[in-house]
Amino acid sequence: ERMGTVGHPEHGILPKRDFDYYLRERLWFDTAGVFGSMTAVRAAVDEFTPDRIVFGTDYPLEILSVEDLSRFVTEIRAMGAAGKAILSGNAPGLLHAG
Repeated sequence: ERMGTVGHPEHGILPKRDFDYYLRERLWFDTAGVFGSMTAVRAAVDEFTPDRIVFGTDYPLEILSVEDLSRFVTEIRAMGAAGKAILSGNAPGLLHAG
């Protein structure tokens, strides 16, 4: 009421699905911006789903050395199927997401 939304046609409308659906099925996440932190990647896999995470869509420029980038990729690969999906398998789904 205080914000002036009383009677507004869109105020109070509830989503068709629960919050987790939109978080896990409608959003995509990117490994860029985590400075090569595997802790962040593992947290994203645990909290969301590995099939909605892609490897550096804007290239992880914050990783300044070839060695650090190589380590990051190697550690993602070590995650097995989830790592393979993050590195290459998920990109087509993102590009075709509608």
